Amino acid sequence: STDIAVMLLRLHLPYQYMDNLANQIAESMVAHQILPTDRAPARAFHYSCGPFDQIRDGLNFLFDTQQNHYQLSDISFGRYLLEHGVNHQSIIHIIDNPLVMLQHAESEMRETSLLMHTRSYNYHEALQTLQAIVSQPVMPL
Repeated sequence: STDIAVMLLRLHLPYQYMDNLANQIAESMVAHQILPTDRAPARAFHYSCGPFDQIRDGLNFLFDTQQNHYQLSDISFGRYLLEHGVNHQSIIHIIDNPLVMLQHAESEMRETSLLMHTRSYNYHEALQTLQAIVSQPVMPL
């Protein structure tokens, strides 16, 4: 059986602090025998690891008081992108299809997941990375 508890924290800390906080929470859960020592913390709890992950989590898991999904403009990084000229459809598309090609060096491109690549980035750095996308391989089904 699985017990579910939800904890939502609204923090204004850089993402690198979240990794440390998540590790401390995991250690405390093990110390208090809430989490077995042989279970990876990621199997017990999840946190948004970066700005694009924040959008994905917010759109998929947050609801307002009328049980409607949060809108893109309700999520701080989503609102930031909209305010900086990124259109709604492009944001949704990149969240649904995060595999991108980024210019890595002057003559080298690298395929990466935008969600993983921008892990721990601040909003400005994540926007700059979005603007540096060279292409996006999308495979229609």
